[in-house]
Amino acid sequence: MNFQLTAANAPAIVEICHKLDGLPLAIELAAAHVKMLPPQTMLKHLKHRLQLLKDEKRDRTKRQQTLRGAIAWSYDLLNDDEKKLFAQLAVFNGGCTFDAIMTVCPAVEELTNDPLDLLKSLVDKSLLRLQEQEDENLRFQMLHTIRDFALEQMANMGDEAEIQHRHFAYYLNLAEEAAPALTGTDQKLWLDQLESELDNLHAALWWGSQQPNIDLGSRLTVALWRFWLTRGYLHEGRRWLDTFLGQVNGPTTMRARMLEGASVLACRQKDYERASVLATEALELGRMLNNQETMASAYISLAEIAYMRGKSENATALFEKSLNIRRTLGDKRGTASLLNNLGNVALRQGQLNQAIELFEESQTLLREVGDQQALASVLNNLGEVERRRDNQERANLLYEESLKLSRVLKYTWGIAAALNNLGGIACSQGSYEYALNVYKESLDLFHQMGDKFGIALSFEGLAEIAYSQKHLEQATLLFAQAEMLRQSIGAPALQLESTARENMSTTLRSALGSDVFESIWNRGRTSLLDQAIAEAQTLAS
Repeated sequence: MNFQLTAANAPAIVEICHKLDGLPLAIELAAAHVKMLPPQTMLKHLKHRLQLLKDEKRDRTKRQQTLRGAIAWSYDLLNDDEKKLFAQLAVFNGGCTFDAIMTVCPAVEELTNDPLDLLKSLVDKSLLRLQEQEDENLRFQMLHTIRDFALEQMANMGDEAEIQHRHFAYYLNLAEEAAPALTGTDQKLWLDQLESELDNLHAALWWGSQQPNIDLGSRLTVALWRFWLTRGYLHEGRRWLDTFLGQVNGPTTMRARMLEGASVLACRQKDYERASVLATEALELGRMLNNQETMASAYISLAEIAYMRGKSENATALFEKSLNIRRTLGDKRGTASLLNNLGNVALRQGQLNQAIELFEESQTLLREVGDQQALASVLNNLGEVERRRDNQERANLLYEESLKLSRVLKYTWGIAAALNNLGGIACSQGSYEYALNVYKESLDLFHQMGDKFGIALSFEGLAEIAYSQKHLEQATLLFAQAEMLRQSIGAPALQLESTARENMSTTLRSALGSDVFESIWNRGRTSLLDQAIAEAQTLAS
């Protein structure tokens, strides 16, 4: 049987080549098994790639018959110091800096020569790769296949536990050093540094979750939750926080801080039932421990839930409680954030002048403290005020500035929100092709984060485009899906939004006929979310 590349097996083949680091020998050995193991099946077994990839044809040299043999041949050429360092470098996942090697690997402490010479030798022997970073720091990385072999050598040497502990300690220290800087002038530098170490942080979190002293891993989640929030790793952040919350009991400050992070991430995904439970417990713990910071954060989560459910007065009271605490603590950045929140409530209530005052005061404070992420949110909100005032050009400029800041920081939610608002202005001006593109990008980002409210907004924007292009069935489906999402999280539309959506629904019902409209509407409300998103992405202008 001749193997053929098809649309069905192509994604698996691409992933296999990626996992094999594009190594010709490894790919050739994998290809030898394709008759017995189809690509989709082979992909599942590549975690055992050193055992799987072998081909004992007589026309191959012994070291070419297995992937392990090829790597072992290079390994056997190393001296004892090189072998020891090579094995210890396996603890790093996704590469590492020179500083990390010097701190984590015990082998460098025993050297009499320059450790850079040893690393250069491993690079020259193709067992290590050297990468240059934008900041000109050196970064060393092993190919996946070579790291598998190195991990075996590390286990055989008997010091695996010590090295893993040192690895965890190094990345915990990095995360805790970064945490307070994630809201300041150097936030991009630290966000990018954490991003570059994402695989190592995953490894550290996993190791921490396996230890009897669960406080170590808990500290790492507390240090990372703002990073997860900013970069849109909401599913990942919530998963790790839930993992450690399930193991940390009792009224401790550590649990309170984890609850704070978990409630914020749940709010961002609009999982308000879970967020309410987490924030309520955080508030109770904060009071019990007299922890003002925890109480202030819990009030914010509870206020956001009230705000999204249309309970503006309750939201205002809770935001003001948090604001009083922030001011008492002398927290200028926290105060600015609360002023922004209160501006949102005023905006929802149609109090545009008050909203402007609050947003402007917030903007001034944020520029002083240098928090570009929070500033991007305020600029987006100022754009919304101008849009309500029908100052479309000014609104567009503010959205663009917000988008620019968010893209620099890779602030996922900020990018998605600004794009969605830019799409709304483009639609109102008849620029449907541009609107379509930004709505689709926004939808993709909201989907990645699991933000159902954001997805609903994107659906509504795309529905307007579909209607303008006379795609009445798709417009109806999108409106129905948006309503279903809003109801699922208990987030009603604003009065202005409700009126516009009711008018659109009436128009669609009239154009399609009541029976057809109801049939399509019900189909939209019961469709699977992933399927609805995939169909929305096919909309053409």
